[in-house]
Amino acid sequence: MAQLLDVLLHRLFPGLVFRCIAHEGKQDLEKSIVKKLRGWQRPGVRFVVMRDQDLADCHAVKARLKMRCEQGHPSPQPGWGR
Repeated sequence: MAQLLDVLLHRLFPGLVFRCIAHEGKQDLEKSIVKKLRGWQRPGVRFVVMRDQDLADCHAVKARLKMRCEQGHPSPQPGWGR
């Protein structure tokens, strides 16, 4: 997925500076979200979290990911949770 996004984003948004960070599965992603958000100190940086559903309840998955993001960045920005 990271390789696809890398190619696709360069074509859709030439000049956009971004970094795709692949994880070793869903559990690795969920464990690392808080640490990554707290550690990334550049102003104006935005994160997009992508995760496949794998028959899980999408509302529960989104709620869990949103909670992790809020733990990593306690004052949510406008538009979070869309």
